[in-house]
Amino acid sequence: MTDVFHFLGEPLLQFGHGQTAEDPHDGLALFGPAEPRTQMPDHVVIGTDRGVELWTAWCAALNAPAACLDPARHRAWPPYPGFDVAFGARWPNPVRHYVVDADDLSDASRKADKYERAYAVAGLYMKPADRLGKLDARAALAVCVVPDEVHENCRPKSSVAIAKRSDTARSRQEEKFLKHAIDDRNSGQARMFDDEDPAVLAVLEEMDEFEEARGFHPTFGAS
Repeated sequence: MTDVFHFLGEPLLQFGHGQTAEDPHDGLALFGPAEPRTQMPDHVVIGTDRGVELWTAWCAALNAPAACLDPARHRAWPPYPGFDVAFGARWPNPVRHYVVDADDLSDASRKADKYERAYAVAGLYMKPADRLGKLDARAALAVCVVPDEVHENCRPKSSVAIAKRSDTARSRQEEKFLKHAIDDRNSGQARMFDDEDPAVLAVLEEMDEFEEARGFHPTFGAS
């Protein structure tokens, strides 16, 4: 081992008009992208009234320039020229928005069972899926704007305090029965009377679906 250090310089990056720069912030702000786009793909937004409002405002802010007032901080926080300048095309507003009822979403995110929470929340966001095919232009992206409450309650290891739950948790006996019933069904073992009770069949089918919904993972963060 020696005390010799070898300094490797930053590689030059290529930007618009064949120009090069070390820092992508500088290169995009001065010359734009190496391969500019004429148009960004269309997208739709799904969220509560407040969420849709915030997303629309975010789209407008993304296209506007921004900079720290203190020039001394510009090295760490370079001025932002606006999406259209940096990438050669304006970030578009959503072609359509779909509103999720805020109260229904809150109730769904506070269910006692973690699988049922994720399943119910995902179901509310998936409701507009059938309507997307009726748009004149097929959207390339669906943005789900997720409230803080959903983000906090619907992660895989989240739990909801008893006082805040929107329903009553199953008893230990009920949970034990359902677990054994699902395990038996998955192993192909028939259970006497279960197949004859519509209520039991309905719960087992729901539990199968809930088991697949282990957590709600939003594409974009909480707002």
